[in-house]
Amino acid sequence: MRLPARAIAVAVAALSFAPQRALANGRFPAANQLVVSPTTPSKLVLRTTYGLAISNDAGGSWSWVCERSVGFAGIQDPPLVITASTHIVAGLQEGLSVSPDFGCSFAFAGGAEGRSRIVDTVRHAASTASGSSEEVLALVSNLAGDAGRTNVIARSEEPFTAFDVLGVPLPSDVLPETLEVATTDARRIYASGQRGTGDTSRAFLFASRDRGTTWVEHEIAVSGSEVAYVSAVDPKNADRVYLRTLGNELSRLLVSDDGGATFVEAFRSTRPLLGFALSASGDRVYVGSSAGLYSSDTSSFVFAQTAKFSVQCLTMDGDRLYACAAESNAGFILGRSLDQGFTFTPLLKLAGLDGPLACPAGTTTRACEGEWPATRELLGGSNENDAGADAAPRTPLNDDSSIEGGAGCATNDGAKKALFAPFMLFVFAVSRRIRNRREP
Repeated sequence: MRLPARAIAVAVAALSFAPQRALANGRFPAANQLVVSPTTPSKLVLRTTYGLAISNDAGGSWSWVCERSVGFAGIQDPPLVITASTHIVAGLQEGLSVSPDFGCSFAFAGGAEGRSRIVDTVRHAASTASGSSEEVLALVSNLAGDAGRTNVIARSEEPFTAFDVLGVPLPSDVLPETLEVATTDARRIYASGQRGTGDTSRAFLFASRDRGTTWVEHEIAVSGSEVAYVSAVDPKNADRVYLRTLGNELSRLLVSDDGGATFVEAFRSTRPLLGFALSASGDRVYVGSSAGLYSSDTSSFVFAQTAKFSVQCLTMDGDRLYACAAESNAGFILGRSLDQGFTFTPLLKLAGLDGPLACPAGTTTRACEGEWPATRELLGGSNENDAGADAAPRTPLNDDSSIEGGAGCATNDGAKKALFAPFMLFVFAVSRRIRNRREP
């Protein structure tokens, strides 16, 4: 999920509570998305505020790819996907950046849609009578002067060098946010967006049953400044849709069983829900915030807390649950759990990168080598990854850093965390107003 860049920057700064300098782009170091290769689970790509971290050995070692190699600079959190052929596709404000060699070379996709502002990306794979197929969809949004925005869905197949418009555009008065496609039916596409700004904005889910040829819009009941993000479609039921909301004082998980026509509330928190993951079977769901990690089966939606560290992203792959976290209270920035989130094995710490990704001469990532010494110093001055795949598991729920829980649970806060939550919500409110005013 993408948050306003200013909110992420200041929130991470508050969360670190450490005498640590910001990076060249003004942000404090943090991780906020992990993607796993669908065909080679040992291949991982971690999005951070200082570029990409890439592992080819299930998190045992990590190499760095700088932002410039991917094709951007400054404050961006590009949505990432990995294809079956291990192409990395990144959605940038400048366009769709594609790496065919798992991080060594990046180039922008051709065509108008390949060089447009990308809001979200999603991979879809399906089995047909003639074999399997794979595509990458992108949610594209460009300003169109007084006419509002041009909001379209673009698609591509391997080698993902060009993207073409799929179906008809979404309404031009909508600021789009997220995109999902049903695993069981490629015709079923969902997108979220908002109309208006600030506390008067309205949230919508747009649903298509015919690959974007027609769209049905459903308004989402939100309070105040809540923004709605479509987070997943049930892997076995195209009518079950999961939405997260983020607001100044309230964040929620909403679930629909009728394709978005109606929603029920499954979870709520006063902290922004930065993490969401759904099991491959669709029978277990996870949410996370600065208050910790919670999980439930998807038949009862009775959530229980399994960990207390501050969650910044969640990814489910098979029986493995990955979590991005604040190293200050989790002991890692990326961890892996094999017991539904009760214990985590650290996979990466801030000082754990081995250096720039080893690539042939002439590739874009070779340009990162000159930036590495300064980046290494800012991350802790070490290139030893002491949080590899064989590191001892951590049991966060039993540590002594008590953090307020969500969904009605509360314990005594330490002074640092007591200050963090209201400050982060204040930052979110201010940054969202800034985001709504600036050009998307």
